[in-house]
Amino acid sequence: MASSTRVTLTTLVGRWELEAHGDGALTVLDFVPMTRAEAAASIAEDAADDLKKVGEIRDYLEDRKAQQSEVPIAGRSLMAKAFDWAKAEASLLTQGPLPDDAYAARVAACRACDQFDPREAPQVGWCKACGCGQNARAEMTIKGRMPAANCPLDKWPAYSA
Repeated sequence: MASSTRVTLTTLVGRWELEAHGDGALTVLDFVPMTRAEAAASIAEDAADDLKKVGEIRDYLEDRKAQQSEVPIAGRSLMAKAFDWAKAEASLLTQGPLPDDAYAARVAACRACDQFDPREAPQVGWCKACGCGQNARAEMTIKGRMPAANCPLDKWPAYSA
């Protein structure tokens, strides 16, 4: 059974109460005719309400962002980790791998860190603080070459040429 959603739509001829169905069909539940002036005032009022809601959402997201910065790295949300991973992967595609000297500096900083889990060559190792786990793309031979990757403990920043 397809789900449906109630929708209110105000146009310059009136306010429509509709039911939008999952299959794309619309059912008109009610129509209240309005003059253009009444409809314009109603549309302006709805827009003001929408702007207020947008402001509330923006404030909520800013509060969440501030709260996230206070949470330890391992406690970051899955979405935050996924966003950082996607940004780092995209930088590898758009900018190419990090130059050897910048990569070597990253690896040296990691090897000096107590949160680093070293491995034997050809691997370098994994960061225990970032929360990426020990997957192949998070290993420093790969992650360390991604320009937009950064250290969660601020031992090295994202790369900029």
